[in-house]
Amino acid sequence: MSNIKVAVLNASTVLNDGDVDKVVPALQKQVHRDFAPAWGVDADLVFVPKGSAPPSGAWWLTILDNSDVADALGYHDLTDQGLPLGKVFAGTDLQSGNQWSVTASHELLEMLADPDINLGAYVDQPGGGIKLYAYEVCDPCEADAFGYKIFGFRLSRLVRIVPRNRRHPVRSTGAHHGAVSAPCRRLHRCL
Repeated sequence: MSNIKVAVLNASTVLNDGDVDKVVPALQKQVHRDFAPAWGVDADLVFVPKGSAPPSGAWWLTILDNSDVADALGYHDLTDQGLPLGKVFAGTDLQSGNQWSVTASHELLEMLADPDINLGAYVDQPGGGIKLYAYEVCDPCEADAFGYKIFGFRLSRLVRIVPRNRRHPVRSTGAHHGAVSAPCRRLHRCL
C-alpha cells in the first residue's frame, strides 16, 4: 500500500512560508519513525506555500491564524471533497503561549489515525459496563510540556498503545515514555 500524501498548506499571516516549511521535515520524521511503526499508517508530506494549490487527492494540514471554534488550538475535519483535513491555528497558539508545531503534529497524527473521525474503542469498566473512547492518539499527553523535539522543533507526544480491532493489531511501543500508565488514560497533569 502506498503512503498517504499530506499537503501542509500555509494559509497563515502570523507565519511566513519559511516558518512552516522548516517544520515539515520534523513532522515527516515523526510520521515515518514514531507513528507509522505503531499505527500501521504512513504518509509523505509536501509543503504548499501561500496561494498555491495542493496536489490532487492530497489530505490537508492547513496552518491558519485564529480558531473558528472556541478554545480550540486545532482540530481535524473533512474537506468539501470528503478528504481528511487538519486545522492548526498558529495565531491562537502563539497568543496563548503554545507552540504551533505541537498543534500541527497533534492534528497530523490524529488525522492519520482516524481520517474519517469515526473510530473508537470500547473498554470494559471496573464493576461492569463499557466506555467508548475516540481514537485521539495525542490527547492523553497533549500538553506542550510533554512534547519532544525533532530537528529542534517541539512536536506532540503520541500514545502508541493501539486498541484492538481489525484495522490495527494490538501493540505497545511506549511512545508516551511511561507517562501514561494504561490504555485510555490521561496524564493527570494535562487535565
